[in-house]
Amino acid sequence: MDHTFATSVDFEIEDVTLTEGQGLRWSSEADVAATELAYADNTILETFFGSLELETSLR
Repeated sequence: MDHTFATSVDFEIEDVTLTEGQGLRWSSEADVAATELAYADNTILETFFGSLELETSLR
């Protein structure tokens, strides 16, 4: 993974037109935990997923 983004979307990833060498994929919390990412990305995404769980529990 070179870049990670979080957003709500209303499209199918298969419908996105990309040029050669580009790619998109959805990554679950389990996917991220099982992948060794560069820099502090694993820690950052662990915190992100934890904040989603907290937000959900507060609703």
